Amino acid sequence: MGLKASVVIPTYNSQELLPFCLRALFDQTAPPTSYEVVVVDDGSTDDTPAVVAALQKEAPCTLRYIRLEHAGRARARNAGALAARAPIIIFLDSDMIVRREFVASHLAAHTRPGLVVNGSVRNTPVPADPNEKAPQYNDYSRAFFATGNVSVEREKLIAAGLFDESFVEYGWEDLELGHRLRQLGLKRGKS
Repeated sequence: MGLKASVVIPTYNSQELLPFCLRALFDQTAPPTSYEVVVVDDGSTDDTPAVVAALQKEAPCTLRYIRLEHAGRARARNAGALAARAPIIIFLDSDMIVRREFVASHLAAHTRPGLVVNGSVRNTPVPADPNEKAPQYNDYSRAFFATGNVSVEREKLIAAGLFDESFVEYGWEDLELGHRLRQLGLKRGKS
């Protein structure tokens, strides 16, 4: 089948939630040979490196780990995008626990070139099984490019200039990149 998607996850000190995120990605309806997971550690000071190393042993898909000096999520996402081996990049936050059809839904939504595909996000107070209930309309972000759960063609991302690494604090780097992607003519899709 071949590699179709790279799931890029920036992380910082997420040893508690990252295992839930990764194990959900290990339990996908998409064949494990069709996607890889790239965890980019933005200089964590907790046991995140050891957590990822342990989980690499149980991963049915390729699970890669990149460690950077702490410089912010924009730089971490760029490192993951540049290391990605697949034509579609799916950005996911390290505190997200996805449904079984997550990867397959993103891939199915890329029906033509030039799409930004946003997936649903349901907020829960504790790690919960997202497969228990269907997504609701209000689970979808109205942002054009919200990196908690979004996918785009790697070549379009690079053409837009990647994330602006001057954003080092929390937020806004995805919205700014979304503006540039829209200027390139990309259209919004939904998984």
